[in-house]
Amino acid sequence: MSLASAGRPWVRDLARASVPVACALATLASSGLAQEGYSAAKPAPEPSVLPLLNACLNATASVLLVAGLVAIKRGRRELHERLMRAAFLVSSAFLASYLWYHFGAQKELGPTKFHGVGVAKFLYLALLASHVLLAIVNLPMVLRTLWLAHKERWDDHRRLAKPTFGIWLYVSVTGVLVYLTLYHWNPAP
Repeated sequence: MSLASAGRPWVRDLARASVPVACALATLASSGLAQEGYSAAKPAPEPSVLPLLNACLNATASVLLVAGLVAIKRGRRELHERLMRAAFLVSSAFLASYLWYHFGAQKELGPTKFHGVGVAKFLYLALLASHVLLAIVNLPMVLRTLWLAHKERWDDHRRLAKPTFGIWLYVSVTGVLVYLTLYHWNPAP
């Protein structure tokens, strides 16, 4: 049976599975952090699992966003609503984990540096700058878009959802790319 004739249950299953998986990963990561007990005298263990967790949360948000777009394009409003709420929850978990990592666990060690030079360094900094700036811009857009949907102001919701979706997806995908660049493609110092 093809996906078309099956009514695409994979989208529903993806939405149901992604939130518990992301929550389980966040719980595992935070329980490990709580056991270690961070202080200024004792730096965070290396390597931290939080950058990987953050990349997984961003990847999950990306999949949920695309699935949400597909759902609304096919007229499946309730499924779209569940997928977008799940994307928001996963992105919120990312933000909490990101802030914990950068202002808690990683604070004593400082940021992870990119060691590339020349064009590679320029491309990385352009990727990082666009990711950070658009993430800052996108947060109020996402909140407003969700609020408009909650209030059932559909025309305003649709108008704002189009640019919000593009920026949100870009930020989620580039979050994964930033992780890969820093932790897997980063040349040795």
